[in-house]
Amino acid sequence: EARKLEPNFMCRFIMFVRHQQASQLAAGKQSNGGTNMDLLAYVEYQRKQRMVVRLHKEALQAICSFWKALDSHLVSFTTLSKGLSKIESSVSKAQAAYRVVLETYGNNPKLVRLYGKFLQSIKNDPWRASEYFAEAERLEEVQDGDTSQGPLLPDGTPLGRMDDMATAVLVINAAGEVQVANRHAHVLFGYKRGTLEGKPVASLLAPHFARWFANHLA
Repeated sequence: EARKLEPNFMCRFIMFVRHQQASQLAAGKQSNGGTNMDLLAYVEYQRKQRMVVRLHKEALQAICSFWKALDSHLVSFTTLSKGLSKIESSVSKAQAAYRVVLETYGNNPKLVRLYGKFLQSIKNDPWRASEYFAEAERLEEVQDGDTSQGPLLPDGTPLGRMDDMATAVLVINAAGEVQVANRHAHVLFGYKRGTLEGKPVASLLAPHFARWFANHLA
């Protein structure tokens, strides 16, 4: 109905943003670990999951670095102060990321359980952690069928199992940028896990093939 009123550019942009938010919320409500999502929603889910895992690890590393500095023979007050600041910053970032992701994917048992581990091992709150662990178990009982397969690749392999494949798999968008890459693709091209996402797929190809691919993509 709004489109019939010939909205201006700003109004069209706001409508687009609202539509995206509604799509993400709907994807989160039916995520089930990826089984009911389309490809775009699944890519977004995987990206956000990797984000919280990365921030979770950074918080753990900050805590480990602090205790390592405290355990050394020469303890520097400046080093300890910086270490505490790093812990506070990394924990806050991870907490904020979990809050945002769980708003959309709050019925995903894997993410709920991961947040429980965050509360237990980083926030030192075993009581709240136990609540999230119990909720994760409840969600797992509610879910039926496979919980982590995701949409199918062209050969019929579920996207959630592409790391098990012996073939390198790259999922790209319309601009030719890598959205998801499996483990074998990172090994084949010599990249660390998670560093291929966002790269133009043409940068991985020989020059003459990259030109052909650009035309093919267009």
